[in-house]
Order: sequence, then C-alpha cells, then structure tokens
Amino acid sequence: MKKIILAVVLCFGMIGFTQAQSTDTANTATSNQGFKEGKAKEGMFKKLQNVNLTPDQKKKLVEYKKSAKEKEDAINNNKNLTPEQRDAQLMELRKQTKKNIISILTPEQKQKLMEERKGKK
Repeated sequence: MKKIILAVVLCFGMIGFTQAQSTDTANTATSNQGFKEGKAKEGMFKKLQNVNLTPDQKKKLVEYKKSAKEKEDAINNNKNLTPEQRDAQLMELRKQTKKNIISILTPEQKQKLMEERKGKK
C-alpha cells in the first residue's frame, strides 16, 4: 500500500514539474510571423492559416494576438491576484480574443474554420 501511495505522489510531482517547465517554454516562445507561437497555442491560429485570410485580416490578427499576449503577460505577472482570479481573467481574455478574431472573418471563412474544427475532433 505504501508503494502505491508513493508512486501516486511521485507521479503528481512529476506532472507538476513538467507543467511548470512547459509553461515557462510557452511564455518564452517567440512569434515568427505574428501568428505562430508555441505548440500549446497553435490550435486556432494554425487553423486560421487554412482559411485564406486577406492581408488586412492577417494584420488585424497579428494586432489581436499581440494585444492578447501583452494582457496575458500582465495578468500572469500580477502578484496581487489569487490563482483563481488569474485563471478567471485569463479565461475571459481568451474568450474576448476569440470573439475579436471571429469578428474579422467572412461567413465563408467562419464556415471553413468550423469545418476544420469539426474535422480535428
């Protein structure tokens, strides 16, 4: 029984350590074309590359991503927030960023994005 408990504790410790490392690497990922980041955040932005964005849409997308990244960094660096407050603010930021991004798409692009998302699930 002690061995099982020890194994469980070690597993959770390794998971926590791994997550801490992946968070650090995701935060230090640099943007190549303005909408490519670390693997943890590629999902929607990678799919958007397949919907034939116009140059104006790409410019707006880069602006939205840059703004979101600055806000995310500010939230993560705010030591006055509890973990729950930080998570709630990050969740709200992600929702707002997604709304902003969807708002620049044409109906055809939105349809194509939805098809991409359904295809991945």
